[in-house]
Amino acid sequence: MPNPARQSTRLGADGAQRDGWITWAVVLATALEIIDRDGVHGLSMRRLGHVLGMTLYRHAPNVAALLDGVAEIVLEQLKVDSTDPDWAAQLRTVARDFRRLALHHPQWCRC
Repeated sequence: MPNPARQSTRLGADGAQRDGWITWAVVLATALEIIDRDGVHGLSMRRLGHVLGMTLYRHAPNVAALLDGVAEIVLEQLKVDSTDPDWAAQLRTVARDFRRLALHHPQWCRC
């Protein structure tokens, strides 16, 4: 996965934040928005690049790399307390949290 610190590009003229910088996190958040709205098959390098007003191939080699990054930002929301000795309670918590994520991002969970 690309290094987020090095992945910044100035937005194009049709970008929402014309004076801002696009980070890898912004690219992934925008990809997730497209997936949430149109499904995984609605995401393409061309479409995401158009929304962001930039060419993406310098930042991500393909859609699979974008999907890996999106999976990371979604799944990093799941937290496990490794200091809690009650593993069964932790498992229930993770299952509930994953269900919440699946309800919030149903199109992502289908990929």
